[in-house]
Amino acid sequence: DRERGSHVLRSRGGFRREAAELIAEASLRLLSTLVGKALIQHDRKGGRYTIHELLRQFAEEKLQLSPQVWHESRDRHAVYYTRLLQQQEQRLQGEEQGLAVAALEAEIENIRIAWQWAITQKKVAELDGALESLSIFYGIKYWHQEGEDAFAQLAAAMAMAEPAGQQGILLARALTRQA
Repeated sequence: DRERGSHVLRSRGGFRREAAELIAEASLRLLSTLVGKALIQHDRKGGRYTIHELLRQFAEEKLQLSPQVWHESRDRHAVYYTRLLQQQEQRLQGEEQGLAVAALEAEIENIRIAWQWAITQKKVAELDGALESLSIFYGIKYWHQEGEDAFAQLAAAMAMAEPAGQQGILLARALTRQA
């Protein structure tokens, strides 16, 4: 439970219960315990949990003492948030665009962290699946500079290896979005 609590406490920008369950395998009971001990706060109206930044940093340091657990946690975090992006793609282009933008905006800190991790770990499938939604989201929000930077980082990472197959396609898509 202590290890799962550390996973939960590392989220930046807050998180939803579903994310805690899938990333940290944190049950509602564990979340309630953390709220009861004032380690996290729960906004019942918005359905989000938040944590003070200093406590988050402390939990991150503790989690890094177990490199394999830390790495697996980061992988699950990246998978969860890149899939969230991918799941919002249709909504971003349709009548529910406002809802999709609001959902992604609430998770933007986690999305940024997941995107960076996926790039450093060369998680090609996750990046490929999330790229279009992230591009659309940045365009809607007029966050062009952030989008250009995100896709430039992706292109640079994909170009460092000999881009062949899926990596080559992802490099081309990243360069297109960067432009």
